[in-house]
Amino acid sequence: MLGSIKPIRIPITPGIRWNPFLPTISGWTASTIYTVRSGAPVTLWMSSDIAQNGLYQGAGAYPVPQRPNQLLADTAAPNRGQSCSPAPCVSYYNTAAFAAPAAGSYGNMGVGSLRGPGFWEWDQTLSRQFQLTESQHIELRLEAFNVTNSVRLYLPSVGGNNLQLGNSQFGHITTDVSTTALLRQPVAAEGSCKSP
Repeated sequence: MLGSIKPIRIPITPGIRWNPFLPTISGWTASTIYTVRSGAPVTLWMSSDIAQNGLYQGAGAYPVPQRPNQLLADTAAPNRGQSCSPAPCVSYYNTAAFAAPAAGSYGNMGVGSLRGPGFWEWDQTLSRQFQLTESQHIELRLEAFNVTNSVRLYLPSVGGNNLQLGNSQFGHITTDVSTTALLRQPVAAEGSCKSP
């Protein structure tokens, strides 16, 4: 995971020719948070006892002892990221890249051998302190989260058995991370009060 926070202050510059808007347009602080991370590990599983040992996901065995065979090196769906039905749905894994192992045997896939979708997000803040008195000031902040208002896909398993080979929704993502765009405008006052 990679995260970055970069505050930038726009200075109040006395050397600039006086402008009536100068006190309003200078003294602002801009902060950016950019987060990037790779996808989480994903494990595909079989719904029935192919290995015939009684340990399979449908019987509550964990961590998923019976897994399918991976047939193709590229497991991405040919239409990755495109819509599928029933909505909401996005194709992510190629169903032809996997197959059930022969009866009485285990698949060749390991635990966490695939990766889910990665994540990135850009958050932005713009703030400015205005002096009210010698000991009091008010701060205006504009905060925007998920500035680009982009969809962040979640793992295929959330909301169903989308990692179970043979399931009608196998390899599809049906939920997002829910980072909807948000703009906030909090105002905070700070200072000390002297008793008379």
